[in-house]
Amino acid sequence: MKYKHGKTLQLKTYLLAFLYFIGTFGVLAQQHKIDSLKFQINSIKIDNNKKVDLYNDLAHLYTKSSPDSIKLFTEKSISLAKELNYKNGIADALKVEAVYHYYQGNIDQSYKNLNQSIAIYKEEDNLKGLANAYNNYGLVLNTYGAYKESSEKYKQALAINEKRKDTISIVRNLVNLGNNVSNRSEYKEAKSYYDRAMLLANSTKNYEQQANIYNGYAIVAERTGNFEEAKQNILKAQEIYENLKTPSYLFITYNNIANINRKQSDYAEAIRNFQKALEIANKIENKRYQGIVFNNIASCWYNLESYDKALEMYKASAAIAEPIDQRTYMASISNIALIYERDEDNLQRLQDALNLYKKAEAYFIEQNSNSDLTNTYNNIANVYLKLKDTLASKNYYEVAKKLGEKVSAKYSLTDTYASLAEIYANKKQWNKAIELAEKSIQTAEELKIFNEVIYAANILVEAHEASKNYAEALYYQKKINEVSTELFDKEKNREIGRLEAEMEFKVIEEEIKLANETEILKKEVSINRQKNLIVLFSVILLALIIIIGLLIKLKINEQKAYQSLQKSQEKIENQNRELKKLHDEKNKLFSIIPHDLRGPLKTLKSFFEMSIRNEISEKELKTMVPEIDKNLERIIILTDNLLNWSSKLIKNEQSTKKLVAILDKINEVETLFKTSLDDKKIQFIKVIDANLKVWIIENNLELIFRNLISNAIKYSKINGKITITAKELKSHTEICIEDNGIGMTKKQAQKVFNGELNSIIGTNNEKGSGIGLLLCKTFVEENSGEIWVKHTKPGKGTTVCFTIPK
Repeated sequence: MKYKHGKTLQLKTYLLAFLYFIGTFGVLAQQHKIDSLKFQINSIKIDNNKKVDLYNDLAHLYTKSSPDSIKLFTEKSISLAKELNYKNGIADALKVEAVYHYYQGNIDQSYKNLNQSIAIYKEEDNLKGLANAYNNYGLVLNTYGAYKESSEKYKQALAINEKRKDTISIVRNLVNLGNNVSNRSEYKEAKSYYDRAMLLANSTKNYEQQANIYNGYAIVAERTGNFEEAKQNILKAQEIYENLKTPSYLFITYNNIANINRKQSDYAEAIRNFQKALEIANKIENKRYQGIVFNNIASCWYNLESYDKALEMYKASAAIAEPIDQRTYMASISNIALIYERDEDNLQRLQDALNLYKKAEAYFIEQNSNSDLTNTYNNIANVYLKLKDTLASKNYYEVAKKLGEKVSAKYSLTDTYASLAEIYANKKQWNKAIELAEKSIQTAEELKIFNEVIYAANILVEAHEASKNYAEALYYQKKINEVSTELFDKEKNREIGRLEAEMEFKVIEEEIKLANETEILKKEVSINRQKNLIVLFSVILLALIIIIGLLIKLKINEQKAYQSLQKSQEKIENQNRELKKLHDEKNKLFSIIPHDLRGPLKTLKSFFEMSIRNEISEKELKTMVPEIDKNLERIIILTDNLLNWSSKLIKNEQSTKKLVAILDKINEVETLFKTSLDDKKIQFIKVIDANLKVWIIENNLELIFRNLISNAIKYSKINGKITITAKELKSHTEICIEDNGIGMTKKQAQKVFNGELNSIIGTNNEKGSGIGLLLCKTFVEENSGEIWVKHTKPGKGTTVCFTIPK
């Protein structure tokens, strides 16, 4: 029988109920509360503890609507509380600020804030503050997959709140404990926590927590195969969240109901709900949520057998999630492995898939995530089967069976039972094959997974015929025929779903395209206003002969231009423009050479003179090597820019275009900057298809990458990140270099490609002339492309993109 492929890992997010404010209200009421607090703050003329508390209350309110505003008020609170020596005020501010760092994906700083607040609450014997801090700590740990540690924090919070007899806080702790054990696939215990919480929530009319509990019930129902029950609970939660106007909670309901739509093959509806979730994630700027949605949309395309689209989105999800959310990252790489293992004749692809599964397996074992682990064991077993290692495959299926039965992972067990049945059938162990295939078909029929029913029924037909149980064989053959008809209808629906999904995506892509074209048009208008400024940049380093040759060429061109003046008025005007350009180039050349070349060269000369005169020891010289290396790297880049530009002006030649592999060229440039990347400990991420190529002058592409990556490194902070992406669009290929460094103001960004020499000092005091970026613009346009600053903001990094036509 033909081997089957594994199942994709979906991300059903539990409620991230970070907030501990007592009471519920909608957006209008919340804005009223914010306005009221601001009025109270302005009314207090003398700084005191009450003012600190008001700042903290205001920061806390913003956790529900605008997390970016949190830090503004916590910083004011901490500063004032320190002046007043108000320790509880400092602890409250640190606790709320942990929410801000969580939303920013700065998990270590969030932990640090919570640990500091816990220490202060203990010192001040503040039980309420301590319980809230433990609860928030548990939420952060749970979100990032540290389930055991998270459970301990929740229980510490619960014990304190039970001692305080704080019913509302007890409900919150019970809900979070239910989410925690549900994440570990302990569904019976999860439901017990939810039931206890619902009784208390109903008695206190705590609507927000009622919605949280419905969402928890839905996750348990969905994971145990009760899809309709899950949808009903999600809709109950969604109605409450819409009334309360809480966008981050609505994200969760749209994401979770979309996953159920996908499992029921309603792909168009799934994508519509995922799109709503993505819109919310973008609005609240939550990268973790973005990674989750990309993973789940990709799984829709996987189910629709659009594997290239699925792979592209899984990789996008992995790139977003790797630095901020390991659980989402593991799900994404597992799904990438599913696509790799489809290439059954490619041993390297199969090995790559196995390596990714093993990486996920280690993580899920560490986090005790049994449901995900069951699925992962199935997928590992499937790869071993394709590698013809039947023994290893059987062992992994057995482990998956044992674990799946323990946690009632029905969706995974259908595949486990049938795959084991096939292995036993191949060994002619018919009784064992029949036993397992019947379990598979029973579970598959319960969950209405028709392809699994047919798979298991085929095994039963073969096994019963071999055992001479012809009546049973005939029974299962009839079942195959019946289910095949249903499956045929389902396949037709899936094809319709594929078309609907593609139409849905085309609408989304058109919206994005229109937004991009509008942004490009705005930039072009800005650039056109300054096109009267003639921009010529030429730089030559180390080769004085080339510089002299350039000046001679400029002089010759001047003489030719003056001779042409006598022929016609039209030529006179053209040559006048050429003359001005050449004069400007000459002046620019002389301004660049002393400024950009003599500085680093004089520094290097000083190093070597001191060494020759024995003014520095060998040990001291070694400590100067990194600085020497940086100066040499600047000189090399500047030299290449000068030589390329001067060669273009002197020779005025047209180079030959060819197909160039983008990833290969990026790897070459990465090697050149290895020292600088290591020096700043920069994470260098490439989200590029190895087979993606562009039609371009090869040297031009290398120069463009060198200058853009050099700039990204220059303005990145220590432990920063640079991400390079490339995607093939309808008429061109778009390549983007993104860093999370110091960024630019809007005014600075407008000057980058407008013809002016602009340079900002780097984070390690790196200097530059700004020539490289304008050289990039020239070579991109020479290849009929465009280059622009796609996104930048002070302190948030910069994204520069360029296009090359097909």
